[in-house]
Amino acid sequence: MKQLTRVFLSLFSMTLILISNFPATSNADNKGEGKDVLVIEISMTGLQLFKLPVIAQKKSGILPLVGAKASAVKVAPWLEGNSVKFEVLAVLDPLPEERSCENVKKLKTEFVTSYTLGPGESVQVSALDKFGVAPFSVKVTKVKVSTDDCPPTCCCCGSTVCCPRKACLTCGNCGFCCNQ
Repeated sequence: MKQLTRVFLSLFSMTLILISNFPATSNADNKGEGKDVLVIEISMTGLQLFKLPVIAQKKSGILPLVGAKASAVKVAPWLEGNSVKFEVLAVLDPLPEERSCENVKKLKTEFVTSYTLGPGESVQVSALDKFGVAPFSVKVTKVKVSTDDCPPTCCCCGSTVCCPRKACLTCGNCGFCCNQ
């Protein structure tokens, strides 16, 4: 009986130690508060501002279209030094009902253009006119991560925060946030 009590107390103590340390480590690692992060802001007519933080984990924004030859525009950014490089692609296949990574990767796309922007720079993307897509703007901003901003591992559409793990999530009326 004494041995069983000792085992129980040991397990209970270990559990308390793990529980008390885990949240501090977890929160510090995930939030990265105070760190500078580059964010790509996509502004399309009729949609809220779509924010896509650019970090080592690649993700893309897929913005659905209505009344165009393409079903969506895909913006795929990545870090290149102190700048953000991104590709703009026209999505030619209809968007799948199930927004899994596999289904999104299978979509037929056509490369349209690419840009490299530094913090504070913006561009008017007008190269999609052959697909019937109105020009839209893309801006790169540098923000300090805080609880008031879009978390680095997520996408944001207005006040809606979308954090996909291994798939694509609908993000407000902006479109889809997908991990690659």
